[in-house]
This record gives sequence, structure tokens and C-alpha cells, in this order.
Amino acid sequence: MPEKRYIILAEDNQNDVLLLRLAFRKAGKEETLLWCKDGTDVVSYLGFLEDELPRLIILDIKMLQMDAFETLRWIKSHVRFSRVPIVILTNSSMQADLDLTLSLGAADYIVKPYDFEHLCVRVKDIVARYMAES
Repeated sequence: MPEKRYIILAEDNQNDVLLLRLAFRKAGKEETLLWCKDGTDVVSYLGFLEDELPRLIILDIKMLQMDAFETLRWIKSHVRFSRVPIVILTNSSMQADLDLTLSLGAADYIVKPYDFEHLCVRVKDIVARYMAES
């Protein structure tokens, strides 16, 4: 059975979700983008997961119920998910946020660009770094 290909995206802004879907499509990645509105959705989904692991988890930092810091702590406390790359894609350019997320085990920290073309460049970089075919 072929590997299921999907990405978990925790993002509370629906416009950003739409733009990310379009950017991944433009980058040639048609994986299913599983949208979670916050970290509690991510934890709930992963907690009951029996199938293939996601290829990638993308987290926004500031979410209403459970932010990226708490979500990262939960994910990294479970060995099963240790090989899934986690990318922080956020509006925050604060050095403290960058330092904390990387210390908690995020693979990368990317500040959201202000326009769609730059977002597409960032998504292509994410695809090349974390989703290259092996």
C-alpha cells in the first residue's frame, strides 16, 4: 500500500490556510493539507492516529487554545512523532520565539512573508528541505 501523504497545518487564520494550500499546489505538492485550528486539534488528531504519520507539521505560534510552544512540547514528548519535521511559520520575528521553538525541537522557523510570491518561495524551500523524495 503506498504511503499516505499529508501535512498537518495548525493555523487559526483561514486566509493563511487558503494561501498555504495554493502555495503548496504551486510548488507541485498535492498532499492533503489537514487543517487544525490550533494545537489542541493537532494533539487530538495525533493522539488517536493509527495510520501513517504526517510528512510534515506546520505550526503558527499564536493560536487561541494551545500555542506552538505547548504543541511542540506535547509532540516531542512522544517518541512516535520524533522523525516528523515541525516547521514554525509565523508572523513573529521575535528572537525569543525563534530560540524557544528551536530549543523545543522545531526543525525550522520561518517568518511569514507579506506577499504571495514570497510565500511560494518559502514553501518551495520547505518542500526541498523537508519533503524531498527519498
